[in-house]
Amino acid sequence: MSSRTAVALLIATVLALLAVHALTGKATEPFFNNDETRHVMTGVFFRDFLVDMPLKSPRDYIIRYYLQYPALGFPLWPPLFHVTEGVLMLGLGTSMAVAKGTILIHAALACMFLFLLVRRTHGPQVAVLAAALLGFAPLFFVLSRQVMLDVPTITWILGATFFFVRFLDSKRTSDVLLAGLFSAFAALTRFNAIFLLPVFVVLGLQPGRRWVFRRADTYAAAALVFLLVTPFYALTASQIGWVYGKLAAAKGGASPLTLESLWFYPSLIPRQIGWVLLVPCLVGLVRALSPSQRTRALPYLAITALTYLMLTPVGIRDSRYALSWIPAFAVFGAEGAHALCERLRRPGLFPALGILLVAGTAAQSLAAPAPYVRGYEAAARYVLARTRTAWCCLFDGGLNGNFIYQVRRNDPDRR
Repeated sequence: MSSRTAVALLIATVLALLAVHALTGKATEPFFNNDETRHVMTGVFFRDFLVDMPLKSPRDYIIRYYLQYPALGFPLWPPLFHVTEGVLMLGLGTSMAVAKGTILIHAALACMFLFLLVRRTHGPQVAVLAAALLGFAPLFFVLSRQVMLDVPTITWILGATFFFVRFLDSKRTSDVLLAGLFSAFAALTRFNAIFLLPVFVVLGLQPGRRWVFRRADTYAAAALVFLLVTPFYALTASQIGWVYGKLAAAKGGASPLTLESLWFYPSLIPRQIGWVLLVPCLVGLVRALSPSQRTRALPYLAITALTYLMLTPVGIRDSRYALSWIPAFAVFGAEGAHALCERLRRPGLFPALGILLVAGTAAQSLAAPAPYVRGYEAAARYVLARTRTAWCCLFDGGLNGNFIYQVRRNDPDRR
């Protein structure tokens, strides 16, 4: 397969993914995990901040804004996604569609970066299939429908990994600086992106690659990450660091040494990647561990292992936290399918098998219902239409962030 054909197939895959989202999604207000309400509202906050530009007293502005609309995620979460969301809202409005569109842009970029990475390590055929399997993997597909930070974080992680792997091959300063920049983007989207550091260390420890630790530009890239990330991380640690300490040791979280804890995330893999992909994925994983394949498979093995080691000891657990290993399993599945065709000495079967795997994976993703919430906007409009003198509204109920967002969206004068 030529590089031009592979790129054309990637574009077709991304367009198909976006079309499926457009045709199967349901109009909804923010609700997912309750965090979604804050992610949408924080995007609106940054949109308003960019309009007002309160550079003389930004802290006072943030406090006043929160007192008026107490549904912000700043500084609980890093701000990069919310700033991006706010910039798009400047021109496109504050609707939920803009917030969801921001997520879909990141989902398309994630598929693109995985394609670029896998094309370098495994060739264009496996790269196209891996990108398609990522896009339609049940966990990735579900989170691509929600305004959450998981998909944007994966996007920047894959971009950073691609540039670092290319740096190991090219030794170009521009590649390691881009790897550092994308690592900072990941860390400024979600805190768990910190696991990129040990991934890069593992890749650099390969025989013949240890020169990376003697390069000045490697440390320049690390300094770039430190300068971009430290100010916000220091702010969060000083203001609400105790929150994350409590979450990490959440009450009821089992010890990481119990069988239940050790098996928790591996047991979720069939539902995360799709049952139809399980056998090719196991074949690809076994093949990746073989001495002849280990070098090119190391980025995906490292991401998988470090995702597991990072998440297992943490008290609070959720399937979506393991999204970072889904791209690796997509690669194992694509490589496993390729290996099966080679084993059967029928390389011409690979395109047909790839189509079947993508179709089966997509079918499992689409079989799950698309939940939605509606009614809060109508409630907000009712309140706004009947408010003449009162300066506040008491809300008692679930998803208060959704109601606050709807009040702000339907009250452009912020009265």
